[in-house]
Amino acid sequence: MGWLKEALDALGQMGPRGGLERFAASINEDWIEEALSATGTASVRRRKFPAEQAVWLVLGMALYSERSIKTVLDHLGLVLVGDRQIAPSALSKARYRLGSEPIRWLFERVAAAWSNTPGVGDYRGLSVHGIDGTHLRVADSDENFEHFGKPGGRAGEGDAGYPQLRLVALMNLSNRLLSAVRAGPFSESEQTLVKTLWSEIPDNSITILDRGFYSYMSLLELVGNAENRHFLIRLKSDAPFEEVKKLADGSILALIRPPKRLVSQDPTLPGPIEVRIISYQHDGGERCRIATSLVDHVEFT
Repeated sequence: MGWLKEALDALGQMGPRGGLERFAASINEDWIEEALSATGTASVRRRKFPAEQAVWLVLGMALYSERSIKTVLDHLGLVLVGDRQIAPSALSKARYRLGSEPIRWLFERVAAAWSNTPGVGDYRGLSVHGIDGTHLRVADSDENFEHFGKPGGRAGEGDAGYPQLRLVALMNLSNRLLSAVRAGPFSESEQTLVKTLWSEIPDNSITILDRGFYSYMSLLELVGNAENRHFLIRLKSDAPFEEVKKLADGSILALIRPPKRLVSQDPTLPGPIEVRIISYQHDGGERCRIATSLVDHVEFT
């Protein structure tokens, strides 16, 4: 596995030492081969630029996105001994053969190993996570345009310079590492993408949500079918809830009821979600409110 050590050493020489040394020390050298085997993309025959090296090229391009592909390639030394020259077309073909699945598999394997740090930065025995969404530009190819689409520009719908994808991510806030990611076309909403992320949140946790994820079904899916899984979310000014009583610390015990249309569609819904509403105001700012499923104001002050 000498090529792996050489690639890691070269990565460390290209940039800041601390972070890359930690990266090199933390990654298991078998994961790349496992990713290729699990997705059926390992090189069957010895190529000038085999799949293992294509993976490292993609990782190097991600870590050093401001540098040219050739610069990354040359510095990593990702060519076979005795063949120090490689045509640019060979790189494109190697990346095309590789595809996205090995990188997806590798990310999920690394995330599972790195993002789970029990006891680090917990809040009263609960691991702390966050979910938010964003959008990213992707390469301006016909295939990407067909799959992801483009947002509107000056000339109207779909006129932006690059195709863009919609992305929602789950982060372990104790160590700032991503635990899971879902991506889709730009036209797909964050609320739709996040539906498959709820199951990735561990039990005995609290997850901080952007206020755009506020809905009865989202909160129900987060806390449902889980053990001691909680949320904290900032409320929009018009967010509906039913006040039950004021608590001794000034917060409010409240209910978030399912909309009538959802009840008519599914009468088996479990009913209202009990929450605690907490108001706060920063100096010079507007009064804001958050809702949390941690309703015990004594234990969770």
